[in-house]
Amino acid sequence: NAKRALGDEGINYKFECVLLEDLYMYCLQNRSGQVESDWKLADCKCQLTACIEGGFTLSDKIVADSLNKLFANTIGFYFNMQRSTSGNAFKDFYIKNSKYGKLKISDIRLELIHNIYKSTDTFR
Repeated sequence: NAKRALGDEGINYKFECVLLEDLYMYCLQNRSGQVESDWKLADCKCQLTACIEGGFTLSDKIVADSLNKLFANTIGFYFNMQRSTSGNAFKDFYIKNSKYGKLKISDIRLELIHNIYKSTDTFR
């Protein structure tokens, strides 16, 4: 487990995780799907595999049933009592090495909404 040392508050860590199942996005029932909050990520098994920025060595490769749970479990295990375990997979996770560079899941959601509703004036 990590312990905060005086003066390391400015260190940012980036971790790599691997999806062990397909990741799906779905529209909530009785919602139009035209706004971001109408869309959620389905649970999918995933695993923390490496620290790719910040020089941190993993002692355990954490497995979780969703990206949000992986975020919370990683904070709770490695950085206990140092920050909030709440996260937002749409903002905190991205796909690396995609043909678009660093592609946030929130950008994928916006593109989905845009493609579904591009013929209406209600988007953008």
